[in-house]
Amino acid sequence: MAAINQPNTKNPVLVSPVENVPVAIPSPVTQIREIPLTVVLTKYTWLDSTGEILPGHPGSVVAGSLASVFGSSNQTSILDCIANQDVSSRECSLTGSVIGSGAYFRERIQDWYISYKVNVCHSCVLAHDEVSGSREEILKAFIKWFFTLEKAQRRELISLLGDGDEACELRLVIIREANAAVKKYLEVRQGVEEQEQEQRRQEVLGN
Repeated sequence: MAAINQPNTKNPVLVSPVENVPVAIPSPVTQIREIPLTVVLTKYTWLDSTGEILPGHPGSVVAGSLASVFGSSNQTSILDCIANQDVSSRECSLTGSVIGSGAYFRERIQDWYISYKVNVCHSCVLAHDEVSGSREEILKAFIKWFFTLEKAQRRELISLLGDGDEACELRLVIIREANAAVKKYLEVRQGVEEQEQEQRRQEVLGN
């Protein structure tokens, strides 16, 4: 499957890792889960052209995942993790837990459907399972990808994902913008659904 470097705004069809049958993921679920990544890509447009950490797994999706999950934490240790390049170190534990599950997606029957990566980047699921969900392998690939970035890009990414209050506030700004976008989306969708329901009522009445 080709890499998806942009959020998929259409209603996708995915082959279920659980039953190996096509499953249509509802568009509202997909679009809501894309919003944090969309906000990150809007603010850091260069991320979309930075390639993949693994075949089918764009670095931009990793950055969006990390920014969303790190959230209000002011101690991510990601810079020390990258600097030491020791994926088994304590400094890498948080980053590793975000970018790799440690198991196949198809083995996570209860939560694969609502997974960030399933809804945002289908090819990331295949890339994840290609290495058996290994946090070590995915983290090694992420660190290698990080060093392919230009120096200014590295600094900008760490300013978003790193330690300290400033990085924390940047992530919270993104999360607040994403939450506001979700709220707006749901309000608009509710209005559309109400209009459609009223139209169906009128059709029943012959109006």
